[in-house]
Amino acid sequence: MGILILLTNCQKKGQITTKEDAQTNYIEKVKTWFDANPQLNKFVILKFTGEVNWNNAFYHSRDGQTAVELPLKLKKGIAISSNDTSVTKTINRLVFLINDKQQIRSFHEMITTNEDINKLSKKMNYFSIPRNFTGLVILTNQKRVLEQYRQYKNGKINHFKTAPSIYFCWRIIENFSDGSYRPITEWSCSGGGGGGSNGHYGGGGAGGSGNGNITAKPCRGNPVKNPEIAAQLGRSGLQGGTFGCTRYDWRKTCGGVKGRKIHKGLDIKNAYGQPDYAMYGGTAVRRTQYNSDKTKIIGAGYFVDVTSVVNGVTIHILYFHMQKDTRVDGQVKAGDIIGYQGDSGNLKKAIKDHKAVSHVHIKVKINGKAVDPKPYFATKFGVDGKGVSSPCN
Repeated sequence: MGILILLTNCQKKGQITTKEDAQTNYIEKVKTWFDANPQLNKFVILKFTGEVNWNNAFYHSRDGQTAVELPLKLKKGIAISSNDTSVTKTINRLVFLINDKQQIRSFHEMITTNEDINKLSKKMNYFSIPRNFTGLVILTNQKRVLEQYRQYKNGKINHFKTAPSIYFCWRIIENFSDGSYRPITEWSCSGGGGGGSNGHYGGGGAGGSGNGNITAKPCRGNPVKNPEIAAQLGRSGLQGGTFGCTRYDWRKTCGGVKGRKIHKGLDIKNAYGQPDYAMYGGTAVRRTQYNSDKTKIIGAGYFVDVTSVVNGVTIHILYFHMQKDTRVDGQVKAGDIIGYQGDSGNLKKAIKDHKAVSHVHIKVKINGKAVDPKPYFATKFGVDGKGVSSPCN
């Protein structure tokens, strides 16, 4: 009696048999999900990178979790800065985490270090850190909320956090051949912590202008924390940033004085990209100042007009020179962010011509007439334009 043994291939259709098959399968799965869910993948970084190349994607798995990583290359002349003085060396990727239920979540992974990033990028993945690596690994979601913060020193983890209590800020900048640069996005800041003029790593606020931590609300009545009057850089000086016949112009007459020009607001220092806060609660409306035929944005540029009731009187507080797309409409409370500092209107040219510094121009109107904004500020200013007293900070 003979026994016949049949050896058959039991591989099921679609079964993954090699690491290469697995990589192809996971990358295809993620690419399909990415293309089908653009609303879940609106990462700011993608506006400043070249075309997404899925041929560069790779995957790794560990402990039942899979990560597909898609390297991103910043466009020529574009860089990232985490302070106001230098470019930050970064590796940027999109990371797609796949759990055991095959659910996908996407993040912007930023790796910052002083090491050679070209060599490092070939050795590093979501699960594996090279020996002696010193730097940060930061994951944020598409709403710029910090999801994970890992700090390493000589290859050992120094700090790990999966909650938005760590503070880190960055923004996109444009580099010029002379070594200077121009910010082209507002600060993206995650988490919270103490203030500081340039403390953009763990516990510091997004400074720039020295106005402190952007997550801490200013006093009710202040548009920024620790407000300081922004002087004119010409003959008008500090008084030129205040309300009244405070500016010199030989062509004008103000208050019966020839050679003087009216300034209908109060200029408060605020670095490009920093938040502007509602001084009082009320109704916010986005507005834009155009020339007569609406072909050019002039003067106030993009601004927000907040109608508030203060001490029983209805007032309008206007916040000039904002960024276009980050302004709010509708009901706001004192201390709410109503937009971010820009250089719209006449401010960009004034800065370029060295006539002004970055600032928010605050204009207060009652019954259509401009009045001095100072009485509506919580902070009282000294002769040097700096705050001398404030009820809450």
